[in-house]
Amino acid sequence: MSIAAATRQAYRRELDTTTPATVEAAKNPDVQSAIERVTEWIPTETVGLYIALLGLLSPDGSTGRWVLFCAGIAMTIGFLLLNSELIHKRAVDKWEEAKNGEPKPPRIAPWRQGVLLGVCLVSFAAWACALPATPFLSLWSDATTVGGIAVLVLAATIPKVAELCGVNMPNA
Repeated sequence: MSIAAATRQAYRRELDTTTPATVEAAKNPDVQSAIERVTEWIPTETVGLYIALLGLLSPDGSTGRWVLFCAGIAMTIGFLLLNSELIHKRAVDKWEEAKNGEPKPPRIAPWRQGVLLGVCLVSFAAWACALPATPFLSLWSDATTVGGIAVLVLAATIPKVAELCGVNMPNA
């Protein structure tokens, strides 16, 4: 799932406890990308940039690969926070239009944003570990196998954990 879709879903969950005045701010775009539907919980913005940077820079040593991995972690955090603020701004705009007597527009709860961040970071780390150019090869020789197994396990467990925490997939 892209970070944009994940934060839209988290915001929708916040709206479950508020008035419908700001519901439109969190709606899915009319056309959901095929990438969002296929990858579900994988942060597609980060993975796309990470793979592009790996291809463009082709770091030979583990230091370069670790730098790119850390950049991927930073991108994941940045995209999540940026998109959360964008969703909140849209909600404020809708709230200003509606003025339903709400004291303030809702925000994504910090714990829910923490769950989103954890899911995104774990997903990114597992996929990065499964790639042939993973920096984790400097730690153990079968890192891609471990990463592949982690991806399979996470694909089965993350949706259930996310649903328990109230940040399940749209249409789930």
